[in-house]
Amino acid sequence: EGQMSPEQWQRTYGRCSGNEVYHIRLMDSKFFGEYDGKSFTYASFHAHKKYGVCLIGVKREENKSILLNPGPRHIMAATDTCYYINITKEENSAFIFKQEEKHSKGLAVSGLYDAPSRLPVQSIIASM
Repeated sequence: EGQMSPEQWQRTYGRCSGNEVYHIRLMDSKFFGEYDGKSFTYASFHAHKKYGVCLIGVKREENKSILLNPGPRHIMAATDTCYYINITKEENSAFIFKQEEKHSKGLAVSGLYDAPSRLPVQSIIASM
């Protein structure tokens, strides 16, 4: 929607307006499973960089409250429920995972979310 508009804001809105909030348990997730034992900020930054998903909150298994952006002191656990924003739920993201599989096999892939340059400062901050 809006992709043919001459207005930049309408193209941006059209591209992003389909995003919704989804949830999945960390241990069941291809987006977040590798971040078990990592900080929330690290998981959020790297999942966005790798898959384009926006991790916004978590819920501990034993807790009824959802923690929105709990920060670097929150260490992700396998039983955490991850709340994230994406264009589609993880189960429908087969294309992204196929691209990742090619990349891990060393095949040339132009990633969906590759930045033209790496910013090591962001990575250092996210790992704190």
